[in-house]
Amino acid sequence: MSGRPQVGSVLRVGLHALLLAVALYGGFRSLGPLPPLGTFLHPTAGIWAVAAQRELPAGTVRIPGVTDSVTVVFDDRAVPHIFARTVDDAYRALGYLHARFRLFQLDITTRAAAGTLSEWFGTRSLASDSEQRALGLAWSARRDAAALDSTSEEGRALFAYADGVNAWIDAMGLADLPLEYRLLNVRPQRWDPYRTFLFIKRMSYTLAYSHPDRTYARLVERVGRAAADALIGETARIQEPIIPTGRDRPRVDRTPLPAPCWAAWRPRSGDSRVTVAGKPPTTGSSLPSGPPTATPCSRVTRTST
Repeated sequence: MSGRPQVGSVLRVGLHALLLAVALYGGFRSLGPLPPLGTFLHPTAGIWAVAAQRELPAGTVRIPGVTDSVTVVFDDRAVPHIFARTVDDAYRALGYLHARFRLFQLDITTRAAAGTLSEWFGTRSLASDSEQRALGLAWSARRDAAALDSTSEEGRALFAYADGVNAWIDAMGLADLPLEYRLLNVRPQRWDPYRTFLFIKRMSYTLAYSHPDRTYARLVERVGRAAADALIGETARIQEPIIPTGRDRPRVDRTPLPAPCWAAWRPRSGDSRVTVAGKPPTTGSSLPSGPPTATPCSRVTRTST
């Protein structure tokens, strides 16, 4: 009988040791998609510290390379305004502020351009990475960075901007780490002009890259060039600039779209030839695929083939 309490005590101690080992393992190692819980739930620098990042910075910071004092004033919309004695110092402050508030956006945007998202997200990003590498944004950015003259106006600006970004990265503590890095259990990369070129090219791709040629060609065939130009125009019909305009609603182009010009279609074998002009086909008719003829039509006709 005397041995049973001792066995129970040993089991309890063993169970507690096992739980402690699991907790320590989970605290310092990732468990599946979860980040290490030790740093993630750290009482002072863990996830709780992210809320403090909403506060606007105050006081004095030191940025390597700054030649004179720079003042940053935040307005009532939290938009920073930089006052510097030199352009290079202004770019250093700009890089610091971008990193302070948009570090993850800078990082993931350049990774998307370089085709290296798979390093973070695994096979889910392979298709995107392959597309971007085939597009050649990274190749173009490397070429531009290699040709950059560090003494030129552009070169000084890009290197000064990188100084500012790296100043924040170097001074950043665990409590300053953005939420996304915590969830992915990754750390930001240092910045250089190459990554700025990557960012610019990716933003250009995001905002301007489009390949509607096939869609446009199909629209021209179906509704005419004027209507196709209106549907796929050079500018959006709804314009909302980011600069305040004093308006309480977006500016909308309310010019009516041109009426579709229904073209005549050259049928394929077994199709029905539908010829339309000025109005769509009557109920029950169809528009078979194929190039339109140049025949203008004033009425709907159908001929079997």
